[in-house]
Amino acid sequence: GSYVLSTRIFTDGAWRSLLGGFLVHVALGTVYCWASNTAYITSAIREKHHYVTYSLTFPTYVCILAFQGMFNPCGGFLEQRYGAQKTVLMGGSVVVAATFLAFPAIVLHSLVLLYATAGMLFGLGSALVYTIPIVCSYRWLPNHKGLVSGVIVAGYGAGALVFDQVSTAYTNPENVALQSGDDDLVDDDLWSGYINCDAKGGSRVCSRASSLYLLLGCCYTGLILFGALLIGEPLEPLEQIKDDAGIYEALGDDATVDICTGEQTDVAVASVTESLAVENPQSIGELLQSTTMRLTTLNYILTATPGVFIAGSYKVIASQYFNDDRFLTNVGSGASVGNCLGRLFWGWASDRFGWNTAIITLSSVQTFLILSYRLVASSDNESMFSFWTAFIYFNYGGNFAIYPVAITELFGRDRCGINYGVVYGIYGFICAIVLLFLTFLIDPASPLLTYSLAVIQGGGVISGLALDATGLILLLVEPLKPPLVVGGRTASMSYIEVTETITYKSLFVTAVLRSGIG
Repeated sequence: GSYVLSTRIFTDGAWRSLLGGFLVHVALGTVYCWASNTAYITSAIREKHHYVTYSLTFPTYVCILAFQGMFNPCGGFLEQRYGAQKTVLMGGSVVVAATFLAFPAIVLHSLVLLYATAGMLFGLGSALVYTIPIVCSYRWLPNHKGLVSGVIVAGYGAGALVFDQVSTAYTNPENVALQSGDDDLVDDDLWSGYINCDAKGGSRVCSRASSLYLLLGCCYTGLILFGALLIGEPLEPLEQIKDDAGIYEALGDDATVDICTGEQTDVAVASVTESLAVENPQSIGELLQSTTMRLTTLNYILTATPGVFIAGSYKVIASQYFNDDRFLTNVGSGASVGNCLGRLFWGWASDRFGWNTAIITLSSVQTFLILSYRLVASSDNESMFSFWTAFIYFNYGGNFAIYPVAITELFGRDRCGINYGVVYGIYGFICAIVLLFLTFLIDPASPLLTYSLAVIQGGGVISGLALDATGLILLLVEPLKPPLVVGGRTASMSYIEVTETITYKSLFVTAVLRSGIG
């Protein structure tokens, strides 16, 4: 079948919701600015407490991920009760408050307050908002879920692209570099690897690190308020061609099957993983009991966790080889472009080739990139290192375009906000634990860290293949899902032709409509 983009996608309501979701996610996506800002924040706190290191401030980033994970399902519940726009405004208010409250945390040189505000509170606000624009836009464009999630979460990737530059231009306009162990200004290695707050240029950077949060808070207020006002829901659900269980969709709004004559204008194609689908779980408990949910969540953890760590610590890794803060900030901005484009590309790929095919391909490429990351950094080739970092971000961001599609296809649209929130919550919580474990067990600058991340990413490939294999087994053992409904009439399926097609290294099942009306 052909991939058809319906003219319905160009309705004003759909575009407004997509744009509003994109803007809101730009504010949320500034979590990735941590990699660029951590040198300023850590150095500012270290000015008073010399024992503070990157390992002690990194939990701020982890707290964001943990709280965003733990409270993500709450956003779905609030959206069902109060609607999308009000939920975004509530969660966005928490994000803005957290950002403003981080200002006294830096002024007081308090790690605990930093964890509570820029970490936990920011993560809570993000959790309430994250899935809402995606779910709302699914209602406008039910047949283009990959495109919807790709466009909206592209904003999440674009956040660091904009605010990396804003943060660096405001905090470190003089391009003060991190001190090296050979610098004469270093006293007993106190400032080695950090910005020297005792030096003239460094002191100005450290003083601006706190007021940076006031600037960011004002920017977030405008983005979230304007984005929330654009988000709206259709007055009535838009139709989509599907079977009784909500599993199979035509590959385009205009695709039809003439059942009376037996002629086909399109062929319904379903990934083998659709045999894993659980029809509309009515509670979180029912969802948690599903083997499909457990396999998918495991896949999520393995494929996305390594990218989270690179996104939060690339600057620490690179500072061993490149002593230029402006260059490293530009690397982060370039990587954010990759993050943004990756979400668009992988969202499209999940629509076109199936979400599990996309995730296996993504994770295979990502394993190679992370495994070779340290070698590329040590080559002192700025262009190559920039490209490698951007490519890692490109694949990492794709996870967040693919998995919303997967959860919706596997568990239905009725509670997709809550269902995805649960899966994302488990991923976020376990991811935070893994990151904390790796941070305290392994120095972020150690080569052992990137090798450990490559092993985890490789596990994502194996997990994805296992999910594909499980789906194929269930499909061959169990009868097909309920019949396909087209135009109010049911087409029965007399047999399934299972073909092994070497298309993007995945198995597909071609369901051929042979008989008449059921």
